[in-house]
Amino acid sequence: MNYRMKSRFYWLKSTPSEWGEGLPLVSPTYRRVKKMLGEDWSKRDDNYGYIKSLNIEFNYYQLASNAVLAGCTPECWGVVKKCIDILINPKFNLETVVTTIHSQSPLILISGKVADILDINGGRGSIGPGSKQSIAIGRAAYLFIRNICYGTPESLDASTHGHLGKISFCFSENKKLSPWDEYHVRNGFKKDESTVTIFSSQSPHEVVDLGNKSVESLLDGLVHTLLNPWTYNSFYNQDVWIIMSPEHAQRIDNSGMKLSELKEYLYTNTTFERGDLQNRGLYGFIGEVKKDKINLFKSIENLNIVVSGGYPGGYSMVCFGSGISLTEGLES
Repeated sequence: MNYRMKSRFYWLKSTPSEWGEGLPLVSPTYRRVKKMLGEDWSKRDDNYGYIKSLNIEFNYYQLASNAVLAGCTPECWGVVKKCIDILINPKFNLETVVTTIHSQSPLILISGKVADILDINGGRGSIGPGSKQSIAIGRAAYLFIRNICYGTPESLDASTHGHLGKISFCFSENKKLSPWDEYHVRNGFKKDESTVTIFSSQSPHEVVDLGNKSVESLLDGLVHTLLNPWTYNSFYNQDVWIIMSPEHAQRIDNSGMKLSELKEYLYTNTTFERGDLQNRGLYGFIGEVKKDKINLFKSIENLNIVVSGGYPGGYSMVCFGSGISLTEGLES
């Protein structure tokens, strides 16, 4: 490695073997990083961001180097930047994601036109192995946390177990088989626009509903899964994600139930009794249950539902976590 490269890699650990999680890395050569930056090349030494809670700042070159390491192509650069913009937003509370003993990592949803451009189809295996680009983008977010935020098990990452979503948890919707509008459209963006949404998520919990094709059986399964006293959500009452298979989504739609009605049903029917929570989960550590009844969600907006994955398959994924989901638009 020449002097120019050395001077730009002061932020990485001393040996290349420590730059990643053990999987193969793409060498971030000067030429590759320059190609990744594209029109941002003139800003390569400019400060990209500052994370006050961690007292960490980084520049464009450092961020692009991580994107190269992860295996991203230059076409992913705009999405990678938007992911980092969200991660360093104080509302996302990145320092907690990096340092907590809770097993959580960024869940990244790419919605809209850019998913087609990057060939992220949201079909079979959408959340892993899915598409090469989604895996690389998710990994770039992790390497940012690892290499720039010092989020390694040897340093700031105190997660008891972690989960493989820490390495990559990026996906898109199956808009061809979904009976509902895409996530970004439901959140006020135009159909030909694109967004990135990030949520601090646990590993997905699979809800299996086969054989019985009634919508009542599926709704019952979702409610029972959501009403788990041993999650962070039962204490903090914030966002939960349901990654629903096309088969499950179509069963709900064929019953005549609209997506808004599904969300209202789940919101209304996920209420804990005091005895469900007393001395359980976080209540057993942090404090007493002060109400006779507690809603799982503070607001119906805390319930996020997207259709992703292949067909057939009577499966859906519930992703508990902590905090809220943040969505930002991508430039065309």
